[in-house]
Amino acid sequence: MLPCSPEDAVVAVVTAAGVVGLLGFALVPVLAPFLVVLVVIGAPVGLHLARGRRDAALVAALPELVQRVAFELVAGASLEQSITAEADRVGPLAGDLAVVRTRVAHGSTLADALTGWVETRRLPEIRAVAGALGIAADSGAPAAAALHGLARGVRERRAAAAEVQTHSVQARLSAWVVGAAPLGFLGVSVLVDPGSQMATFGTGVGRVCLAGGLALEAVAAWWIRRIVAAPG
Repeated sequence: MLPCSPEDAVVAVVTAAGVVGLLGFALVPVLAPFLVVLVVIGAPVGLHLARGRRDAALVAALPELVQRVAFELVAGASLEQSITAEADRVGPLAGDLAVVRTRVAHGSTLADALTGWVETRRLPEIRAVAGALGIAADSGAPAAAALHGLARGVRERRAAAAEVQTHSVQARLSAWVVGAAPLGFLGVSVLVDPGSQMATFGTGVGRVCLAGGLALEAVAAWWIRRIVAAPG
């Protein structure tokens, strides 16, 4: 979902690490290496943690996709023509549908191409949509009414998930505030009194304690995400 190539993303991370390292060296020299490592490691970790936003965007676009395909079927277009038209539309699903179209153009059946889409994304909503479209492609039976019902079902599922997400906002925010407090305290203490942190950054024991604390913070962040994501 990032509007850049992998190469550009790597260049951006390296540049940011260099800038942060220079600023850290100018302000607190002993802290500069840790800041560089934090940027280099934090960027891919942050991207990994944000992958849910991509999946959410794909799922959010599914009802409209199914609805448009149903309308195009009513208008007399074939299922393959409908999906080909959707691949040319700008949106989160355009890339996935372009891959489906390419597989069909290279000899795969539409049902097989949709199965490949399911294997790539592994989202229950995409599995339901691709399964319905695949059945329609194999059977050749009128599918507009069934697709309208599927679009309504996906919308209702998203609405229920959004309601659960809303009710858990306060708990999730509290968890992240508690988890970020030690890092915030460390950053403020370094800025206010850099000399007081020489024991942390300038000695072997201090660096081991710092590394252990950061490792525990990472485990806590992973644990919080697992608890929040757990069903029920």
